[in-house]
Amino acid sequence: MEDQSKQLPKYIQVKKRLLSYIQEEQLQPGDLIPSENKLVKLFHVSRNTVRQAIDELVNLNVLATRQGKGTYFKGFKNSGKVRSGLIGVINHTVLDGIYPAIIHGIEDVLHSREYTMVLSNSAHNTDREVASLKRMIEISIDGLIIEPTFSALMQPSDTTSLLLQSLDVPVIFTHFSAPFFSNSSIEVDEFQSGYLSAQYLIQKGHKDIAIIIKTDTLSLCHRLEGFLKALSDHNMQERPEFIKTFVEKDEKEIPGAHFSEELLALGKGRPTAIFYYNDEVALQGFRYLKSRNISIPDEMSILGFDNIDDIKGLTPGLTTFEHPKYSLGRWAAEMLFEELDSEAPSSSVM
Repeated sequence: MEDQSKQLPKYIQVKKRLLSYIQEEQLQPGDLIPSENKLVKLFHVSRNTVRQAIDELVNLNVLATRQGKGTYFKGFKNSGKVRSGLIGVINHTVLDGIYPAIIHGIEDVLHSREYTMVLSNSAHNTDREVASLKRMIEISIDGLIIEPTFSALMQPSDTTSLLLQSLDVPVIFTHFSAPFFSNSSIEVDEFQSGYLSAQYLIQKGHKDIAIIIKTDTLSLCHRLEGFLKALSDHNMQERPEFIKTFVEKDEKEIPGAHFSEELLALGKGRPTAIFYYNDEVALQGFRYLKSRNISIPDEMSILGFDNIDDIKGLTPGLTTFEHPKYSLGRWAAEMLFEELDSEAPSSSVM
C-alpha cells in the first residue's frame, strides 16, 4: 500500500520525520536536534522545507531555538504524547450547502492555534469514509471532526464505528450522536427545527402541508419527527402522500423537482405548502414550480432550511430558517482543543 503521508506537503512530512527522530533517538528535554545542514542531507529536502518544519514544531512548543546555539527539544505535552499538528475533518460533502461555512469556521480556529487541517470528502460513500479514516490514522492526526455518512444507519459493528472507537485522539461529531459512542458532539436541535418549521406554516394558515426530506441522516430523522409532532399538536392529520422521504442511494438527480411534481399531480388534493429539508432542494422545487407557472406563495408556499447564499436574489424571495453553520464549525474546533488540553468529552446542542 502506498504511504498516504507522501500526499502531504513536504514540510509536514519532514515535521513527522523529525518527531519520529526525537522518539527513536530518545532525546530528552534540552537536547539539541541536528543542525539544519544535517537535516537537509538526512531528509533530502531544501533548507526552506526544514525551516518550515522546525517552525511548526516551535509553534507547537515541542522545539525551541537559541540564538547561536541551535534548536533543542523542549518536551512533549500530555504525558509525552507526540503532537503532529494535524487535525482531520471528514464530511460527506465539502462544497455544497452548509458545509463550506462549517469548514471555514473550523479552519479559522485551527489557523489561530497554528494547526493544519487534513480535509476529506467521503462523498456519501462509506468505502471512501473508511479509506479517509485509515489515512487519518496513518498520518497521526491529533484530533478528528467528523459528520458520518448515513449516520441514521450506523451500527457499533460497522467498520467506520470500529475505526472511530480505535482512535486514541479526541473525536468531535457534528450533527450526530449515538449511545454506542462516548465521543463529544455538537448538534443543532433538529427536533425543534422540524417542529418550528411546521408551526411556522401552520401559523400562516396552512392545513395541507407536505415535507420533502432525506432519512439516512440521523439529524434529519429528528427533524422529520419534530415536523410530524407539530402537526399532531395542532390536531392536523398526517397524510402519507404528503410525506416524501428518500435516501442517498435512491436520490433523484433533482429530488426537489421530482417530489414537487408528485405533489402537484395530486390535483385538488395537493398541499398548499411544502417544507423542503434544505435550501438546495427548496431551490430545485422553486424552479420547478415556476416552470409550471405556479404562483409562489399565492398558489404554493415553500419553506427551506439553512439560509445558503445560492437562494439570495430569488424573486419572490425564499423563506428559510437560519443554520448556525459557521458558528457550528468554530464551536466544534474549540471543543476539540478543549479536549486536547483536558481530555474530557463534552457535548453541545445548538
